[in-house]
Amino acid sequence: MLDSVQSDSTVASTISYQSSKPEYEKMPTLPVSSLVKFRLGNTRGKKGYKKRNEIRSAIESHGIHTALIVRPSAEQEGMFEVLAGNTRWSIAEELGLPDVPVNIVHVDDKKALEINISENADREELNYADQARAAQTHVSHYEGDTAAAANALGWSEKKVKDRLQLNRCIEPVLDALTEEEISLGHAIVLSTFPENIQNGTLEKIKLEKWTVEFLKQRAGKAQRFLKDAIFDTSECEQCPHNSIRQVDMFSVGVDGQAKCSKLTCWQGKKLAVMEQKKEEATEKYGKVLLWIESADADRNTVTDANVGEAQFSEGCSNCESKAAIMDDREGKEGQIVENQCLDRVCFDKCRKKQIKAKAAEAKALAEQATHSDARGDNTDGEKNDDKAAQAAPTVATASQKTSTKKQVTANKDIESKISTKVTERERQTLRNAAATALDSDVVLRLRIMLSAIDQLSGRVSINNSVEDTLKRTKDADPKALQQEIQASITHFIAKKKRYSDGGFSNVGNCPEKTLLMALAEKDTAQDVAVSAWNADKDTLTNYTIMQIVNLCKEAGFIDAYDKDASNVDKKQNFSKLSKSGKGKLIEGIIGFNFDWSHYCPKTHLKHIS
Repeated sequence: MLDSVQSDSTVASTISYQSSKPEYEKMPTLPVSSLVKFRLGNTRGKKGYKKRNEIRSAIESHGIHTALIVRPSAEQEGMFEVLAGNTRWSIAEELGLPDVPVNIVHVDDKKALEINISENADREELNYADQARAAQTHVSHYEGDTAAAANALGWSEKKVKDRLQLNRCIEPVLDALTEEEISLGHAIVLSTFPENIQNGTLEKIKLEKWTVEFLKQRAGKAQRFLKDAIFDTSECEQCPHNSIRQVDMFSVGVDGQAKCSKLTCWQGKKLAVMEQKKEEATEKYGKVLLWIESADADRNTVTDANVGEAQFSEGCSNCESKAAIMDDREGKEGQIVENQCLDRVCFDKCRKKQIKAKAAEAKALAEQATHSDARGDNTDGEKNDDKAAQAAPTVATASQKTSTKKQVTANKDIESKISTKVTERERQTLRNAAATALDSDVVLRLRIMLSAIDQLSGRVSINNSVEDTLKRTKDADPKALQQEIQASITHFIAKKKRYSDGGFSNVGNCPEKTLLMALAEKDTAQDVAVSAWNADKDTLTNYTIMQIVNLCKEAGFIDAYDKDASNVDKKQNFSKLSKSGKGKLIEGIIGFNFDWSHYCPKTHLKHIS
């Protein structure tokens, strides 16, 4: 399964070793009292009552023969987080066992989470309900990539998608499946029913012993109220499967409301609408997962309160791991849950930073209050002087903010994974700007020439890149560079290095990286970067609607747009424009006379940080 790392001397004293001959008795053990939950959350589903009892009976009779996977806790000294083996741990606690066999690993949060979520998939006795939860957890962990989830699970993509569908079942249905009160066939059919119907149907299946075939027959006769449709029902008015059209032949019930009795048609139209809704949501939010693909426990709602205002606005708002969850359940189709972070490790890191920042702020305020109390005996005149002295820096700060409001600074402490499209556009824009800005830089040309000849001649390892030479020769003068170039050429002639030897393999393999690195050395780097970014169609197309709105807010565009006399007269504002669709939003931004020359996104500057 997953390789373990031997425990170090700091934990050796906590572990006891059993000396009996059986292999399982030679495993290291830890006291049950030294174990704590994995702080990023246990992804284990509920084990069936019958199965759990079997495991409990086996442990009572023979003890625990399979080690729990644990790691030292970073927050509680002497304690160990349980990454895998939670059922065995809980049973050990119930039975009052003093210790349990363990496999201690020293891994970071990312690897620990992988171990934790793999626990469901690695068990041979995995039941269908556990498979459904494992599929959902893995698809969420891999941020909607079913192929990556399938690879991690060792399943086919079809199996992943099939198991995902089981999550449409309500909890009592999954429990019944786990307890083997119903079959997989029953659960699959029930997953197509609205939630309010599943429960009643489940009771009838158990009470009246319905077969899967009988359940399918009943499902085939099911109907849907047309008033509940999310699609346009105008075509349904003359459809022979509309119960109102059948009124002369069949009773439509006492309610007299139109129902659709051709569910294949219903589902087809519903699916088409949902695909359109998801496309629109993707345009607005970026990454969109269906409700079935990500459970609440597999993600976190990210806000400025739990990660900090700067992190939320500069990092999380643009992060590729931020997603919107679209509900596709009956009666909830198209409902959106925004600001969902799929990277639990990164979220935990950001949350800890915010907690630490709040603690530091609280400490500073407490010290300030103590300082103020200590000066409480000053005369009124002294107090007024103090107030004036305190007011002066405030005014200066406000003045300073006014004079530097157009300055853009990239915050290196911000955690973010910018979308590939945005990153590629930013780097290409900067590359073009750097090529122009550095075109007349003679020293840079000599440095690049030296790197090329060094590799061609074999004077340096082929693993060295142009960037390595740039770093080494950052402060070299032209004369020294020319001398090095001559030495490299001499080496080339002496060794008679040939192109086929591969010495030239890394030269020019990344001119973009080379140029950005060279640009970063310049004092004018930020000015060049800001000037290079333009709010044109080619640039804005790479952003989601929400990201475009955020750019406009940061740049002051929204305020200028809403205060424009023409827009005021037409009762047009940015809020309306942002709801008109991505294409019209971009057209409106480009068509409005606004000076963007002072602005570029902070992510843009990170490429030359």
